[in-house]
This record gives sequence, structure tokens and C-alpha cells, in this order.
Amino acid sequence: MSITPPANFNAEDFPNPIKKMLADRKAASDSMPFHIAMIVDGTVIQALHVDERFAAAYLSSPTFVQCKGLSEGGPDAGWSYDSEKGTFTAPTE
Repeated sequence: MSITPPANFNAEDFPNPIKKMLADRKAASDSMPFHIAMIVDGTVIQALHVDERFAAAYLSSPTFVQCKGLSEGGPDAGWSYDSEKGTFTAPTE
């Protein structure tokens, strides 16, 4: 779960380790211009702070599927996906 400090955040209100964590999260959040809430069953489960490219991708209603990791033969960016077969294919050049 992500902890994003509110706009009126004051690090001095928290103990030292928490101050640093919240200050770091606020700085990271402020560096990304797009903020997206991931909602499941009416509840925000993750707040994302992303650049324009990822905001466009997330907000275009993409399909998510479980897959193997790259080291196990799973896909990488640019691969095609056959939804009928449930298979990934590496691009050919």
C-alpha cells in the first residue's frame, strides 16, 4: 500500500524515520506530474505518481495478464500477445 502525504504535509509532525520516508515520498510524488488512483471494488488500493506516457497507458484501459518473468521466458516490452491462445511472441526484425 502506498502512503502519500497530503498537500499540507509537515515532516516535523513525525518521528525521524517516518519524517524521512514521508518527505521522500512527497518529493517523488511532486516530481511526477500525473496522479492516478487504482480502484478495486470502490476502494483505492494504490495511488500512482507517473509521467505522461504511463498516465496515458494506464488510463487507456489496458489488459493485464499474469505472465512469467523475463528470466523464465516471459515477455518484454514490444512483444505481441495473442489473447485467444494466451501466448506472447517476441518481435522479429
